[in-house]
Amino acid sequence: MKIGIFGGTFDPIHVGHLIIAESVRDEIGLDTVLFVPAATPPHKRGRAISDAADRLEMVRLAVEGNPAFDVSDIEVRRGGVSYSIETVTALEAAAEPGTQFFFIIGADTVPELTAWKDIDELVQRCTFVVAARPGVRIEALLGADLGLTPETRHRVLTHFVDAVRVDLASTGVRARLAEGKSIRYLVPEPVHDYIRAKGLYGTKTSTPAADR
Repeated sequence: MKIGIFGGTFDPIHVGHLIIAESVRDEIGLDTVLFVPAATPPHKRGRAISDAADRLEMVRLAVEGNPAFDVSDIEVRRGGVSYSIETVTALEAAAEPGTQFFFIIGADTVPELTAWKDIDELVQRCTFVVAARPGVRIEALLGADLGLTPETRHRVLTHFVDAVRVDLASTGVRARLAEGKSIRYLVPEPVHDYIRAKGLYGTKTSTPAADR
């Protein structure tokens, strides 16, 4: 089995996340892409984020219908700060012998890896796959020092996937909602309906005419 691990805050999950996951699945030949919503992301401690149960449910709704996509609540159940090294260790322990794990990140995340807990061990435990992101030149990453050891840098920058580039981020989705703008087609329809029904991000349960 070849399993992709795609972690994140997913606040909320949007079509850009799904496009990255599908692009990597197709390019690498993954059997499953496992979406892993964080409980408390290390890089967002002190910031307001949506309740983990809501973010987990939105991911579940988003991946329904794709048999190659699945969701894990491992970090939400563990609680506290979510470190990828701990998640990979737990997934490895529960996996069938011979399972290969591929850790999926966007190219915009690469410069942040130097701050990740036990990054040198993490790249030894699974294969990193870097998906293209708008505004990030792969050539620039290849020429950058990144603050990583030579071996870790090599392991991070070996596997690139030229995913369809959608200039979309969760911050932008939340900003549109805060401004009363439509997010239809930016998130899967079930996620759109869940956000409205729960009144997340300052929305109301009633649907504005522009969002019908």
